[in-house]
Amino acid sequence: MNATPRIIAAEAHPLPDVLVSPFGNEVPTSRIRDDILFRHQTANALVEAAMGLNAELRARKEQFFADVDAFIDLTLERYNARLGGRRGGVVIANFSETMKVEVSTSDYLRVNEAITAAQALMNEVLDDVGEGASDDVRTLLANASCVTKRPAG
Repeated sequence: MNATPRIIAAEAHPLPDVLVSPFGNEVPTSRIRDDILFRHQTANALVEAAMGLNAELRARKEQFFADVDAFIDLTLERYNARLGGRRGGVVIANFSETMKVEVSTSDYLRVNEAITAAQALMNEVLDDVGEGASDDVRTLLANASCVTKRPAG
C-alpha cells in the first residue's frame, strides 16, 4: 500500500452518523458504501489541506507586498522624493541581474449597466453618422466601444 500520511489520517477520521447527499437528503453513513465514504474522507482532507495552503500563500503574499512597499518607501526617503500614486511598476534586481522581481500595479474598473446603456446610445449615433461610410470606417466605429473581457481566474 502506498498511502500518504494525509490519506491514512483521512481514513481514520471519524465520520458523522449522517451525511448530506448532493440533492440535500440526509443519508445514514451505515447505508453508504465504503469506497464512497473513503472518497468523502479523502476529498475533505485534501480540501482542508488546500485551504491551509491558500491561507499560507495569502499571508506570504501580503508580507511580500509589504516588503516591496518598504523598499519603495526607503528608496524614496533616501532620495528625499515623494511618490504621486501607487500605479505603475517597480523592478528589483540583484547586482548581476540574474534574479529580479517585477511588481505592476494598475487600476481595474468594472463595467456596470450605465456603460452598457451609453454604448447602446453611442452605437445608435454611429449608425446614423456612419451611413454611407466605407466598410473599414464602419468596422473601426463598431469596434471603438468593444468591451475587453477579462479571463476568469
